[in-house]
Amino acid sequence: MSELDKYLKHGHHYSCQAHGRKDDPKYPCNCGHDKAVVELDQIIAELDEARVWEKFHPRAIKLLRKRRNFVVVASDEDYFMQVYDIIRDEQKAADIWTAKDEKYYQQAVKEFESGERLF
Repeated sequence: MSELDKYLKHGHHYSCQAHGRKDDPKYPCNCGHDKAVVELDQIIAELDEARVWEKFHPRAIKLLRKRRNFVVVASDEDYFMQVYDIIRDEQKAADIWTAKDEKYYQQAVKEFESGERLF
């Protein structure tokens, strides 16, 4: 049984109460449950970070999940708007450019022209 399985089975939190320990980090249990809690906290932190990245750029995360290659052009590159314009023109021609896409495009235009980060 893995450390995490033991933790979940017993419902223990930081210190293992099944072994008479107080719920206090000064009194760690030697049964391995504390290690499982730390591992679980790390997993949760990684998931939270992934959610932040997904909100920042959902399309990139979607492509990563599909294990698809893609090109990244930073907004501070001189050719950023040229690349964005090509993508916009192609997607408009294919009738897949959305109002949300246009909103992000207009924000990018403002950012590029002003030299300031707007979103």
